[in-house]
Amino acid sequence: MSQDLIEQLQNHSYEKRIEVIEELREKGNHSVIPALLHAASDQEESLWRGTDKGELLHPDAAEHPRYYAHKAVEELSQSAEGFIVLRDSLTHRDSLIRSQAAWGLGHYQREYSEDEDNLRRESLRNSLQDPEIGVVLQSIRSLTVLQEIDSAIMASLFELLNGASATLQWAALQALGLGIKELSEEDSLALVSIMLDEEKTTGMRSF
Repeated sequence: MSQDLIEQLQNHSYEKRIEVIEELREKGNHSVIPALLHAASDQEESLWRGTDKGELLHPDAAEHPRYYAHKAVEELSQSAEGFIVLRDSLTHRDSLIRSQAAWGLGHYQREYSEDEDNLRRESLRNSLQDPEIGVVLQSIRSLTVLQEIDSAIMASLFELLNGASATLQWAALQALGLGIKELSEEDSLALVSIMLDEEKTTGMRSF
């Protein structure tokens, strides 16, 4: 039955997709988390609702299905079993699922045990080595939200400063800023060199 519902997540109707997502959420089957993460990665249009001077352009329109997909995964991952499925999604063959899992591990509201918290941090740190830029970017964003960049994570972030895209370099610099007190003298000098590098963008040099 769940497989039939999962196939309907590709329906062109927003209302139908939202209905399916809500049904999957209510069933409480943790195995559908990867499918919901994929639904949350839908790139067909912006997740954000249009506004004009702070007012919604279409106030009666439903939220994008991606919003409901993320809320469903957030609820399903509250249990220990759901958390493991979410964490394991970081190694899924589909990079879109990996990127959404990386985002969720830092943004979903949940009380984590010490072991779970250590596991998600380690998993996010490992995801900094992912070959897909989107996964690395979401991993950095989640590590930044966690507000605790340890020396091992900082070492991985520094590796991104050489050869990574400008977007990743900027995200890495922002995250490194959180752990600035933990920088070694060598790393501090490396950041100073970035600030003085005229080939870097103004934003990066003034992070």
